[in-house]
Amino acid sequence: MARIPQEVLGAFDLVPDVPSVPQGGTSGYEVWRVESGGRRYALRLGPAWAARPMHGEVAAAEAARRGGIPTPEIVGVRSSEDWAAMLTVWCPGTPVARTLVAGDVDPLALGRACGAVQAHLHAIDAPSELSDRTDWATPTAEEKQILARASASRAKALVHFDLHPGNILTEGPTVVGVIDWENAAAGDPRQDLARSLSVVGLVMTLTRTGSPGLSPRLDAFSHAWLRGYEEILGPVADLPVFLAWAARRTIRDLSGKWPPEEVSRMEEASDAWIATLAGDRTAPPGQASQAASSLPPAPTRARTRGERRQPGNPGPPAHGTGGAYTRRA
Repeated sequence: MARIPQEVLGAFDLVPDVPSVPQGGTSGYEVWRVESGGRRYALRLGPAWAARPMHGEVAAAEAARRGGIPTPEIVGVRSSEDWAAMLTVWCPGTPVARTLVAGDVDPLALGRACGAVQAHLHAIDAPSELSDRTDWATPTAEEKQILARASASRAKALVHFDLHPGNILTEGPTVVGVIDWENAAAGDPRQDLARSLSVVGLVMTLTRTGSPGLSPRLDAFSHAWLRGYEEILGPVADLPVFLAWAARRTIRDLSGKWPPEEVSRMEEASDAWIATLAGDRTAPPGQASQAASSLPPAPTRARTRGERRQPGNPGPPAHGTGGAYTRRA
């Protein structure tokens, strides 16, 4: 689309100060940067059927914001028989992915900050509007076999399901925004964590192999993310199981989008990635044990309240973050 339809702009009472700038888009959506009345906005435009999921996205982002997660201010959702659109105030900050590539911020500080934000997110109960929004995480038969080895989660936390370095905005090592709540749902937080780690450890690592110095930064970042998360919610039960699920889900996502040889390379790398990340969490990044290369049986009992909490049953948000991030009421 060369420009935003006037009908859409009028629905939000927007009169652009300068020509609106397309920001790309996925899954049938277009995203535009709009400046109007001296303010900058992000406008996402999609087909008419997108109105309902957009309202769910608003409910997720507002629940996160009430829980202290920095999210963009939402202006609202408008729709017609031909389109649906959501307008948010433009969120400041730099995507973590860009910061990692630039290499000008300590990846350990960035990783811990991201893990802390995700841990606090998982301590928030999902709003009722998300009770049936689990399509993205619905497993295939193969993925069900993997997840069957994990202990059941007793909580339906607010999960993002696309919390990767492109959707987290920072100023230095401080997280100032979490964006793109399209996949948000009520679900098992361990799946959400594993999904995030798989984007860094498999997708970003394999697509950035030619960038000098980036691979060790990504390795340090992903280990620090897990540590920042576990410093707040405690050790993640059945982590290798959920990493295996995330690897299969990510490969399913990219099959047909990536060249077959790249997908095969990801499949070959996934076992080593799981073993390295889940093997020995006390070892320095890059020196983790390979002891977790095979999936363990599920534990026979959950931790009691006196022990460190597991993401399957999160308690209230902790005050210590394990990394810097901005909490907004």
